[in-house]
Amino acid sequence: MGDWLPPDAAARARIACDLETSLLVEAGAGSGKTTAMVGRMVALVRSGAGTVDQLAAVTFTRKAAGELRERFQEALELAFRQSARAAPAERERLEGALRDLDRAFVGTIHAFCGRLLRERPFEAGVAPGFREVAGADEERAFAEAWPRFLEHLDARRSRLPAALARVGLRPAQLRGLVREVAGQPDVRFAAPAAPRPDAAREAAVRAELEALLDASLPLLPSERPAAGWDALQSRLLALRFSRRIPGWNDAPGFYDALAAAVLRGTDVVLKRWGNAGASRAAAKALAGRWAAFAAAGSPAHGLMTEWLAHRYPPALRFARAAAAFCARERRRSGELTFDDLLALTARLLRRSEGARRELGGRWRYLLV
Repeated sequence: MGDWLPPDAAARARIACDLETSLLVEAGAGSGKTTAMVGRMVALVRSGAGTVDQLAAVTFTRKAAGELRERFQEALELAFRQSARAAPAERERLEGALRDLDRAFVGTIHAFCGRLLRERPFEAGVAPGFREVAGADEERAFAEAWPRFLEHLDARRSRLPAALARVGLRPAQLRGLVREVAGQPDVRFAAPAAPRPDAAREAAVRAELEALLDASLPLLPSERPAAGWDALQSRLLALRFSRRIPGWNDAPGFYDALAAAVLRGTDVVLKRWGNAGASRAAAKALAGRWAAFAAAGSPAHGLMTEWLAHRYPPALRFARAAAAFCARERRRSGELTFDDLLALTARLLRRSEGARRELGGRWRYLLV
C-alpha cells in the first residue's frame, strides 16, 4: 500500500513551495495552519526568496505569537542540522537566519500596528509616546471621557440630548451602545429613518394594555409569596408602578411600559397565586392572555418593534458622536486601545503612500 496523502495535500504543498504568490488559506482549528505557516517561513529562508528581516508573521494573541516564534526557531534549527549535505549557500542562509532571528517580526496584530504607528506618529496623528491600554485602564479612560463628552454637548448646545429625550432615552442608557460602536470602528452601522408609529394604533394598543392590566391586578396576591414573585407577578407590579407615574400618559412612558409588557417573561408559578384551585386556574388563563398580547405578530409586538426602529437612529447618532469624541480624547492623552491601533493603522496606510511603500519594502512577506 502506498503512502496515504490527505485530500488537501496539493494545497499544503503549494503553501510551502509557491513562495511568490499571495495565498488565502481557510482551515478549521487544529488543521495545521501554524505548521503550514512555519513551513512557508522556513522555505522562504532556505530558498533565498527572503531573509528573516523581511518576514512579518502576525497572530492575534500573545500566546499564539510566543508559540509561533518558538516553533519557527525550532524548525530553523532542524533545517540547519539537516543541511549538512545541502548546498553551501543554503546552509549559510539557514545559519544566518538563526543568527538574525530577532530581526524577524513575530507578534500580535496589535503589536505590529503599534510598531507602525510609533514609526510615523505625526502622519498617524498620535502622540509619539502613546501607550496601549486594555482592561481596567481602558474602562478608566472611558469613564473619564464620558462626562467630558456630555459637557462638550452642553457647551456646543448640541441637539443630540433633546433628540434622545423625545424618544424616551437618557445618555446613561446608551453607554453600552457607545462601547459597541467604539469597539468596531470599521463597521458602518445602518440606521435608516423610521417614522413614529401611527397614533391610532398606539391608542388601540394602549387601551388593550390598560384593560388587560385592570383585569390582572385584582388577581395579584395581597402579600409577597414566601418564594418571591414569579415573572408575571413581577411584570404586573412594574406596570402598576409605571401607571402611577405622570409619564405614563406620554409616549416615552407608555412605550417603556409596553416594553415591560412585551419583552419580559410571562412564566407563572401557580402555587404562588394562592392555594385555591380557582386562583391557580385564573392565573394560568391570565398568563395565556399576556402571552397572546406580547406574541410576535400581535398589535402590541408590532407597535413595539416600530417604536424601537423609530428611536434607533437618534440613539446611534449619539453613540457615534460619543465614540468619536472618546477616540479623540484617547489620541490626545496618548492612551490607545487595541481597536484604536487597528483603526489608526488602517487609516495611516490608506492616506500615506510613503507608509505603504515602506511597509512593502521592509517586510516583503507578511504572514497572518
